[in-house]
Amino acid sequence: MYNRRLASQLSLISDGKTRMVLNEGSSSGETWIREIDAAERAKQKNDRAWKFVLDQIFIAGDRRSVKECVYRGEGNANLVLALPCERKVVRFRKSLPGKADPDGGEARTRQENQFLRVVILRFLGEYVQPPEIIRGRPEDMALLSEAIRSLRPESRRGKDIVEEYVTKYVDYAFLPAKLTDSLQQYHCSRPTFCVEIKPKQGFRHESDEQFQRCTYCLTQYSKMNSGVIKSRSTYCPFDLFSGDAERMKKSIHGLLKSPQNNLRIFKNGNIIYDCNSNPDDLEYILGEWFVASRYRSMEQYLKIFVRLVSTALLREFHHTPMNESAYCPLARISSQDCDNETRIEQELVVKAKKLLYLSDCECNFIGGDLLPDSVLGRIRRMQQLPYYSTDIVYKIYLKYIRIWNDNSIYSSMIRMHSSKKNELPIRIEELCERCESARTKDASSAAYSSVNPSESTNTLKPKIPGKNGNNSTPSADFRSNKLDRNLDETEGEINIVITNDELRALQNYLLATTAKDCSILMAFQEIDSACIPNVAEPNVVETDQLSFLVNVGILDVDPKSIHCIKKHRKRDINVLVSVTKILEKEV
Repeated sequence: MYNRRLASQLSLISDGKTRMVLNEGSSSGETWIREIDAAERAKQKNDRAWKFVLDQIFIAGDRRSVKECVYRGEGNANLVLALPCERKVVRFRKSLPGKADPDGGEARTRQENQFLRVVILRFLGEYVQPPEIIRGRPEDMALLSEAIRSLRPESRRGKDIVEEYVTKYVDYAFLPAKLTDSLQQYHCSRPTFCVEIKPKQGFRHESDEQFQRCTYCLTQYSKMNSGVIKSRSTYCPFDLFSGDAERMKKSIHGLLKSPQNNLRIFKNGNIIYDCNSNPDDLEYILGEWFVASRYRSMEQYLKIFVRLVSTALLREFHHTPMNESAYCPLARISSQDCDNETRIEQELVVKAKKLLYLSDCECNFIGGDLLPDSVLGRIRRMQQLPYYSTDIVYKIYLKYIRIWNDNSIYSSMIRMHSSKKNELPIRIEELCERCESARTKDASSAAYSSVNPSESTNTLKPKIPGKNGNNSTPSADFRSNKLDRNLDETEGEINIVITNDELRALQNYLLATTAKDCSILMAFQEIDSACIPNVAEPNVVETDQLSFLVNVGILDVDPKSIHCIKKHRKRDINVLVSVTKILEKEV
């Protein structure tokens, strides 16, 4: 009875960093009491943190109404609310009715946090800050979901907030306290403006150089064909990533003219310019921003804006080691090895190529030199991870999708990046330490074999899914890096193995995709020249006789599902169909 009560108390531990296995008689009474006290303190700390979150979201004394300023936005998977008192944001996972994880999202949340700390930080460094995990209450989630419903776009209301585990991040729409606190004695406090840019793909692999336009610019045809936009944007990611002043100017002007979901501007944490704004409002917004330069023309405002944003994108704010060992080349595989099932219909490809050539529109793929520790330099470097071509990645995906899932892909990735040497064959071997060393003839035996590091093939037998196909939901096994065994699979499935290079290709493709979908947030505050000596040099930008405090961060770096590979293939086909449909009318 006592052990059951203790287990109940220990289950309340909210930080998840320490898990204890207690055996009767293995510890003194004082130790048991201390552990109960620690569990209770952890629960109380979590409850206080959750209450503070709710107090910042709801109107005082009313759990049915939220403050209008808290809704920050949402995507397909997550919804973000601002916490103005803390200058942080809290992110909630959305789910379809009845589709929430049975553990309240705990395993998934801890998986994402581990991925961020172990993998992403090694690529993007201090531009990324890991979140705090908080456990809420189901009844509060129901109230919150209903209270914010009117603030959400109609198209996003199919999913609701139901999971108990949430993450709290630094709000990059504001400057960090370490910068602003030093200015208080000078009374330099002015509004904080933030520019959020989703730069998209600024690098393409040689094997994917089929078209004279980049993925972003090609996708504009698909958006136009489906009626999402009325005209194509002039923004091209390769211009932004070029580092060239004129090309960056052109790209930033393109974002301002057609923000779509690639640009937003905030004032003191509130969105003041995005895809729903009137471009005519921009002059007023920039006039408010550049207070010391009022009565200048719109052209002058734009000039200051472009220089300010370009400087923030190109400057090195942090110097942390880059994970260069992840870039060792893969064994060569020819795209000709792909069969018709894994390649886009060649007739469609040839037709799209011809029409694009006749349209006389092309992207400038010449890349310039970026400082390695600038935010653009870090992101582009991560996009350069080797993964063969998209055709080959899709072939590997189709080959192994029945026996590999997000858990096995990301657990092996985290194990690999936890290694100082970052050598994948070694990490795969360690991943299989808990597997059986050999498979017996009995059908109920283990479905895995160990890795023999002396063999040149370096193969791994991965997880076999259950018959119900439910192998994509994160579980506690992810945290312990266990590989589940299924006892009822066929001999053929059991013998399927994946090579190290195939596994790395899948992992690198997913990481590169994360880098292509991330967001850069640049916060600025105009300051007087008297304040400058009190601020670290990288965080001050001076242009056009104006001085600004600046801070740069990166968000939206969650692990991508392996199924995004299939989604991207469908997108690519749809894009080419749209290209041919539109250009046949234009050319």
